[in-house]
Amino acid sequence: MAKVNAMGFANLQYIPEWIMNQEIYMYLATKFDLENNVIKDDVANIEINAEIVKRALGLPFCGDEFPEYYPDDSEYEALKSRWGKFTLADLKGFVIKCAMQIEEQRMLFREAFILFLGKTFFCPTTNSFLSPERHFPLVVDVKNPMQYNWSLQIFTWIKDAIKDFQKKGVKHLSACMFVIVVIYFQRLKWGRLDRCQSVEPWIIDWSLKNLEQRANTALKKIRKMMDDKPLNNDDQEEGEGYNAHEEELINNERDDQSEEGVLEAEEVLKRWTQIEEELKSQRRTIRIEKKKLTKEQEAEIEATLKE
Repeated sequence: MAKVNAMGFANLQYIPEWIMNQEIYMYLATKFDLENNVIKDDVANIEINAEIVKRALGLPFCGDEFPEYYPDDSEYEALKSRWGKFTLADLKGFVIKCAMQIEEQRMLFREAFILFLGKTFFCPTTNSFLSPERHFPLVVDVKNPMQYNWSLQIFTWIKDAIKDFQKKGVKHLSACMFVIVVIYFQRLKWGRLDRCQSVEPWIIDWSLKNLEQRANTALKKIRKMMDDKPLNNDDQEEGEGYNAHEEELINNERDDQSEEGVLEAEEVLKRWTQIEEELKSQRRTIRIEKKKLTKEQEAEIEATLKE
């Protein structure tokens, strides 16, 4: 893990082994406005950009762009010769068993690990082997991986994949749709992202249990919105506060645990109010009864209490 942290990918350790529901990210891909980079549904308009990706994953959204892929370039030819026939299983095995005694071995470990991330998470592809055009530029220089604008690259892949999905009917989204789902869940849970006070990167908050709970409630909401007539999002202005419908949806989207906590708190408050009312009633009764006492009786009671 120390070797991974040294590369700058420490935050990715918080990502659980969660199998995403295809219905959710397909829905979000359908609702993505390519012209304005906004997810538009009945809950809200959610702007997606490199900075938002950075807040979700904790990867840089500034720095150098990754180099372009040139098949005849000597560096890419060397990468193809070294990794071109590696499957995902081969990469995983290499990362686990790679020796780390000398600098060359450590650089090979970095290449294999980043290629594994690219193939499985950042830019998954249907091919059994690596994509030279997509994956090899990620490892041209692995001495300082964080010099590159990872968040921008991930956002670019997401937008390209959604464009192919919407325009060409390509069903496999070769991009990190996990981050889109997390951003959507973050919006449902916390409201407007520019006001979100959650710890960053956001993936820290999304355990396997939290993701599954949110996915279940989100699926119910998505299916309901798909059945109902959608609202006209074009009438909403960017940066606009919640409308009544939006706030109702968000309030209904609280975690089951949070809902139970609210109900428990309400019961405690209700019982406390009842106790206060009972005490007030008892005080009134005591005052009334006290007025009926003679001075001699009051003195007798006080003497008895002192004893």
